[in-house]
Amino acid sequence: MKKIICALLFLSFIKLNSQNKNEGLTFKNLRDETDNKFLNVKIAPWDILLGSSRMTFAGGLAAKVYLNGIYASIGGDYHYLDNLAAAYGGNLNGTSIYNPTKSRNIDIFGGYFYTKQTEDNNVKVLLSNGAKLNVYAKIKAKYNKAYGFLVGYKSGFINLYIPDGVNVRDYYVNTTTDIKTGNAMSTYMQYSWLTLGPSIAKIYDIEADFDGYGKKTKKEINRYYVNAIIAMSQKLEDVYYSENGSKFANRYVLDGNVAMSNIGFNVGYETTRTYGSGTTVCLEAGIMPGAKVGAGKNFYLNFKWGFIIGKSFVKK
Repeated sequence: MKKIICALLFLSFIKLNSQNKNEGLTFKNLRDETDNKFLNVKIAPWDILLGSSRMTFAGGLAAKVYLNGIYASIGGDYHYLDNLAAAYGGNLNGTSIYNPTKSRNIDIFGGYFYTKQTEDNNVKVLLSNGAKLNVYAKIKAKYNKAYGFLVGYKSGFINLYIPDGVNVRDYYVNTTTDIKTGNAMSTYMQYSWLTLGPSIAKIYDIEADFDGYGKKTKKEINRYYVNAIIAMSQKLEDVYYSENGSKFANRYVLDGNVAMSNIGFNVGYETTRTYGSGTTVCLEAGIMPGAKVGAGKNFYLNFKWGFIIGKSFVKK
């Protein structure tokens, strides 16, 4: 089931048919600005996270600024459909000692991009967007290639699905003997992660007037990135665990007993409208730090989509 969901979600971001239309097309290039400076705000109605220990739908807000090569962003997510991984995990005999809540996180990024202007390169501009077919034209225009390095901090409170067969300890019994669980459980992990890595981007601010199509713009930043993820702190909360339907529950200590990973990574692609109104899309995959359990360990896929409202600081 998870493979089917992944495939459907991935295909929903891809336009399978497109057409380039340059033959017989005339246009006037109105702007190809390379002094890129902008601020935008993202409103995300749903971001989808898929993994063996976490499956969620989240919404959130974020702001991003780019000024003279300096790039910074701040955002937060609230996971309104949480702990969906447990639906695929069989019997759930253990739950966190805390009252049920929703996962949430904040993240901050900052860094610097060295930019290099390209001269008269072919740039694909969208002429029309149909249900099954997109029509593009390639024009000669200037844009910036950017090479950067970003450092980020992410902190939050997340729900994790823990399968059976992990070692725990009894909270009330002073013993060094490990207890191996027979059924799955869910708990919460408080965490702070440091992320750092390189990015390569193309930044466009282009406008042209096409005969038969009118004025069309390309105002976006397309970024590829790779990040190392380093756990600064991680803490698994205890669970109440009931064996074989018993009304009496043990309190098991997961932190310090369940296998953990302090290192992870991700790779991704993000396209964002730099100013005006539009959308942003990001596809990301990687290995999370955290509880290292389950067949997929900490592998995850993240699909992000949202609305953008932005402003350019360059006079048009």
